[in-house]
Amino acid sequence: MQVTQTLNEGLKRGYSITVPAAELEAKVTEKLEEARKDFQMKGFRKGKAPAALMKKMFGKSVLGEAMQESIDAAMRQHFEETGDRPALQPEVKMTNDEWKEGDDIEVSMSYEALPEVPELAFSEITLERLVVEPDEASVQEALESLAKGAKVHEDKGEGAEAAGALGVTGYPTMMMVDADGKLAWRISGEVPMENLTSMIQQTLDAA
Repeated sequence: MQVTQTLNEGLKRGYSITVPAAELEAKVTEKLEEARKDFQMKGFRKGKAPAALMKKMFGKSVLGEAMQESIDAAMRQHFEETGDRPALQPEVKMTNDEWKEGDDIEVSMSYEALPEVPELAFSEITLERLVVEPDEASVQEALESLAKGAKVHEDKGEGAEAAGALGVTGYPTMMMVDADGKLAWRISGEVPMENLTSMIQQTLDAA
Protein backbone atom coordinates (compact mmCIF):
# COMPACT_ATOMS: atom_id res chain seq x y z
CA MET A 1 0.00 0.00 0.00
CA GLN A 2 1.23 3.48 -0.85
CA VAL A 3 -0.25 6.69 0.62
CA THR A 4 0.65 10.13 -0.76
CA GLN A 5 -0.62 13.38 0.72
CA THR A 6 -2.26 15.68 -1.82
CA LEU A 7 -3.83 18.34 0.44
CA ASN A 8 -2.92 19.92 3.76
CA GLU A 9 -4.70 23.22 4.30
CA GLY A 10 -5.81 24.05 7.83
CA LEU A 11 -7.82 21.03 8.90
CA LYS A 12 -8.47 19.82 5.34
CA ARG A 13 -6.60 16.66 4.32
CA GLY A 14 -6.34 14.82 1.03
CA TYR A 15 -4.52 11.58 0.17
CA SER A 16 -3.96 9.30 -2.78
CA ILE A 17 -3.98 5.60 -1.83
CA THR A 18 -2.62 2.86 -4.08
CA VAL A 19 -3.26 -0.81 -3.35
CA PRO A 20 -0.94 -2.99 -5.52
CA ALA A 21 -2.59 -5.57 -7.75
CA ALA A 22 -0.44 -8.29 -6.16
CA GLU A 23 -1.77 -7.40 -2.72
CA LEU A 24 -5.34 -7.54 -3.99
CA GLU A 25 -4.73 -10.87 -5.74
CA ALA A 26 -3.30 -12.34 -2.54
CA LYS A 27 -6.42 -11.30 -0.62
CA VAL A 28 -8.69 -12.84 -3.27
CA THR A 29 -6.73 -16.10 -3.12
CA GLU A 30 -6.88 -16.08 0.66
CA LYS A 31 -10.65 -15.63 0.68
CA LEU A 32 -11.17 -18.36 -1.95
CA GLU A 33 -9.02 -20.78 0.03
CA GLU A 34 -11.00 -20.02 3.16
CA ALA A 35 -14.28 -20.67 1.32
CA ARG A 36 -12.92 -23.86 -0.30
CA LYS A 37 -12.55 -25.56 3.09
CA ASP A 38 -16.32 -25.87 3.47
CA PHE A 39 -17.23 -26.07 -0.22
CA GLN A 40 -18.47 -29.38 -1.58
CA MET A 41 -18.94 -29.98 -5.30
CA LYS A 42 -20.12 -33.01 -7.18
CA GLY A 43 -17.16 -35.14 -8.17
CA PHE A 44 -14.92 -33.75 -5.42
CA ARG A 45 -14.63 -34.37 -1.73
CA LYS A 46 -15.46 -31.55 0.66
CA GLY A 47 -12.71 -28.95 0.59
CA LYS A 48 -10.98 -30.55 -2.42
CA ALA A 49 -12.47 -28.52 -5.29
CA PRO A 50 -9.66 -27.17 -7.55
CA ALA A 51 -8.58 -23.60 -6.76
CA ALA A 52 -8.81 -22.65 -10.45
CA LEU A 53 -12.41 -23.84 -10.57
CA MET A 54 -13.23 -21.93 -7.38
CA LYS A 55 -11.78 -18.75 -8.86
CA LYS A 56 -13.74 -19.21 -12.09
CA MET A 57 -16.99 -19.68 -10.17
CA PHE A 58 -16.60 -17.14 -7.39
CA GLY A 59 -13.65 -14.96 -8.37
CA LYS A 60 -15.62 -11.87 -9.45
CA SER A 61 -17.85 -11.77 -6.38
CA VAL A 62 -14.89 -12.27 -4.06
CA LEU A 63 -12.91 -9.62 -5.95
CA GLY A 64 -15.34 -6.83 -5.06
CA GLU A 65 -15.32 -7.85 -1.43
CA ALA A 66 -11.52 -8.02 -1.39
CA MET A 67 -11.25 -4.55 -2.98
CA GLN A 68 -13.46 -3.00 -0.30
CA GLU A 69 -11.57 -4.73 2.50
CA SER A 70 -8.22 -3.60 1.06
CA ILE A 71 -9.35 0.03 0.87
CA ASP A 72 -10.82 -0.09 4.38
CA ALA A 73 -7.60 -1.62 5.72
CA ALA A 74 -5.53 1.09 3.99
CA MET A 75 -7.68 3.83 5.55
CA ARG A 76 -7.56 2.22 8.98
CA GLN A 77 -3.78 1.94 8.82
CA HIS A 78 -3.51 5.57 7.72
CA PHE A 79 -5.51 6.87 10.68
CA GLU A 80 -3.60 4.68 13.12
CA GLU A 81 -0.28 6.00 11.82
CA THR A 82 -1.22 9.69 11.55
CA GLY A 83 -3.51 9.93 14.57
CA ASP A 84 -5.98 11.97 12.52
CA ARG A 85 -9.64 11.89 13.55
CA PRO A 86 -11.99 12.85 10.70
CA ALA A 87 -14.86 15.15 11.67
CA LEU A 88 -17.15 13.33 9.20
CA GLN A 89 -17.01 10.17 7.11
CA PRO A 90 -14.08 10.58 4.66
CA GLU A 91 -14.95 10.98 0.99
CA VAL A 92 -13.39 8.07 -0.93
CA LYS A 93 -13.57 7.41 -4.67
CA MET A 94 -11.60 5.46 -7.26
CA THR A 95 -9.48 7.59 -9.55
CA ASN A 96 -8.65 4.98 -12.21
CA ASP A 97 -12.13 4.71 -13.73
CA GLU A 98 -10.98 2.23 -16.37
CA TRP A 99 -9.71 -0.23 -13.78
CA LYS A 100 -9.55 -3.87 -14.84
CA GLU A 101 -8.47 -7.01 -13.07
CA GLY A 102 -4.71 -7.05 -12.74
CA ASP A 103 -4.40 -3.25 -12.26
CA ASP A 104 -3.47 -1.49 -9.05
CA ILE A 105 -6.34 0.12 -7.14
CA GLU A 106 -6.03 3.91 -6.97
CA VAL A 107 -8.38 5.90 -4.76
CA SER A 108 -8.52 9.43 -3.40
CA MET A 109 -9.50 10.15 0.19
CA SER A 110 -10.38 13.57 1.58
CA TYR A 111 -11.69 14.69 4.95
CA GLU A 112 -11.56 17.44 7.52
CA ALA A 113 -9.65 16.49 10.65
CA LEU A 114 -10.78 17.33 14.15
CA PRO A 115 -8.49 19.88 15.80
CA GLU A 116 -6.26 18.78 18.62
CA VAL A 117 -7.66 19.75 22.01
CA PRO A 118 -5.02 20.21 24.71
CA GLU A 119 -5.57 18.42 28.00
CA LEU A 120 -6.65 20.72 30.82
CA ALA A 121 -5.11 20.49 34.27
CA PHE A 122 -8.28 21.13 36.27
CA SER A 123 -6.37 20.98 39.53
CA GLU A 124 -4.49 24.12 38.48
CA ILE A 125 -7.60 26.15 37.72
CA THR A 126 -8.59 28.73 40.34
CA LEU A 127 -11.92 30.48 40.59
CA GLU A 128 -12.41 33.97 41.96
CA ARG A 129 -15.66 34.80 43.70
CA LEU A 130 -16.69 38.40 43.15
CA VAL A 131 -18.71 40.04 45.92
CA VAL A 132 -20.29 43.48 45.60
CA GLU A 133 -20.97 45.36 48.81
CA PRO A 134 -23.82 47.88 48.24
CA ASP A 135 -23.55 51.23 49.97
CA GLU A 136 -26.10 52.30 52.58
CA ALA A 137 -27.70 54.89 50.32
CA SER A 138 -28.43 52.33 47.61
CA VAL A 139 -30.02 49.93 50.11
CA GLN A 140 -32.23 52.67 51.52
CA GLU A 141 -33.32 53.76 48.04
CA ALA A 142 -34.28 50.18 47.10
CA LEU A 143 -36.30 49.73 50.31
CA GLU A 144 -38.20 52.97 49.74
CA SER A 145 -38.98 51.92 46.15
CA LEU A 146 -40.39 48.58 47.36
CA ALA A 147 -42.48 50.31 50.01
CA LYS A 148 -44.02 52.69 47.48
CA GLY A 149 -44.85 49.83 45.14
CA ALA A 150 -46.71 47.98 47.90
CA LYS A 151 -49.15 50.82 48.67
CA VAL A 152 -52.79 50.55 47.60
CA HIS A 153 -54.62 53.93 47.55
CA GLU A 154 -52.74 54.83 50.71
CA ASP A 155 -53.10 58.56 50.03
CA LYS A 156 -56.91 58.29 50.26
CA GLY A 157 -56.83 55.82 53.13
CA GLU A 158 -58.67 53.23 51.03
CA GLY A 159 -55.99 50.54 50.87
CA ALA A 160 -57.11 48.17 53.62
CA GLU A 161 -60.80 48.67 52.90
CA ALA A 162 -60.39 47.99 49.15
CA ALA A 163 -58.21 44.95 49.80
CA GLY A 164 -60.75 43.44 52.16
CA ALA A 165 -63.67 44.07 49.83
CA LEU A 166 -61.92 42.49 46.87
CA GLY A 167 -60.40 39.57 48.76
CA VAL A 168 -56.80 40.68 48.30
CA THR A 169 -54.54 38.61 50.54
CA GLY A 170 -51.16 39.28 48.96
CA TYR A 171 -49.31 41.30 46.40
CA PRO A 172 -49.33 41.34 43.49
CA THR A 173 -53.00 40.42 42.98
CA MET A 174 -54.67 40.70 39.59
CA MET A 175 -58.40 40.51 38.95
CA MET A 176 -60.93 41.21 36.21
CA VAL A 177 -64.39 42.67 36.82
CA ASP A 178 -67.23 43.51 34.46
CA ALA A 179 -68.96 46.85 33.97
CA ASP A 180 -71.26 46.10 36.93
CA GLY A 181 -68.34 45.41 39.24
CA LYS A 182 -68.87 41.64 39.25
CA LEU A 183 -65.63 39.70 39.79
CA ALA A 184 -64.72 37.42 36.85
CA TRP A 185 -61.50 36.03 38.29
CA ARG A 186 -58.76 36.85 40.77
CA ILE A 187 -55.20 35.51 40.94
CA SER A 188 -52.29 36.28 43.27
CA GLY A 189 -48.59 36.12 42.50
CA GLU A 190 -46.64 36.57 39.32
CA VAL A 191 -48.32 35.38 36.13
CA PRO A 192 -46.52 35.02 32.75
CA MET A 193 -47.73 37.60 30.24
CA GLU A 194 -48.93 34.97 27.74
CA ASN A 195 -51.06 33.29 30.46
CA LEU A 196 -52.54 36.61 31.57
CA THR A 197 -53.37 37.55 27.98
CA SER A 198 -55.07 34.20 27.44
CA MET A 199 -57.16 34.57 30.62
CA ILE A 200 -58.33 38.05 29.63
CA GLN A 201 -59.21 36.91 26.10
CA GLN A 202 -61.19 33.90 27.39
CA THR A 203 -63.16 36.18 29.73
CA LEU A 204 -63.95 38.62 26.94
CA ASP A 205 -65.00 35.77 24.62
CA ALA A 206 -67.36 34.39 27.27
CA ALA A 207 -68.99 37.80 27.94
